[in-house]
Amino acid sequence: NQIVFNIKANSITNVVNYIEAFASTIKQDINQFYYKRITSHYSYDAGVNKMLISKHKLKLAFPSGVKIKKSLENFTWLSKLEIKKKDGKNHEIQKGFFIYSTPYTNENIFSENMQILLRDSLLKKYVLGEKENSYMVTRKDELAKISSRSLLYNSKYIFEINGLWRVVDNRMGGPFVSISTYDEINNRVIIIEGYVYAPNFTKSDLIREIKAIIYSYNITPK
Repeated sequence: NQIVFNIKANSITNVVNYIEAFASTIKQDINQFYYKRITSHYSYDAGVNKMLISKHKLKLAFPSGVKIKKSLENFTWLSKLEIKKKDGKNHEIQKGFFIYSTPYTNENIFSENMQILLRDSLLKKYVLGEKENSYMVTRKDELAKISSRSLLYNSKYIFEINGLWRVVDNRMGGPFVSISTYDEINNRVIIIEGYVYAPNFTKSDLIREIKAIIYSYNITPK
């Protein structure tokens, strides 16, 4: 359960230069290794995948306990609730997933601004809070930096966004990660997103699990 890189060079300087030159590729290979290790215990046969294949023409490797919260023609919301003890008390951890798509018109869709505009328009419509006019939204304040990058994953172009979300008129919030890719079979851009709500726990391991799940996607034929 380890990944090992063998780097052949005739000096320490050349080794350092190699690592600096290929740092992003090395990081990506490490992430890909750990994502596959995490999802090796998950299943593509989870019941929710029948719906995802039917409505979105894709499937994901899920752990047990993932439930459908909302299933519409072009927007699906999945959720997994866990209870974990801390300081002698039970606390809720919520892991959620959004799957949606948009027709591919041009490459501008793979930009941070376009992705966030699309994301917020759908969340305002479909992911509502308990109060009137309350809904999930992307945080854009100076304390909530949004980062994005383009990469190749399994030889496929991926546009990834990492950021924070909050609920309008509510104290709920947390991190999210979104990936989008071109589906040439169906001439669309498919977006798969995961978020975490766990106010009493650190989020790094939870987000790594979320990333492993969304990067496990398989697009199915028509």
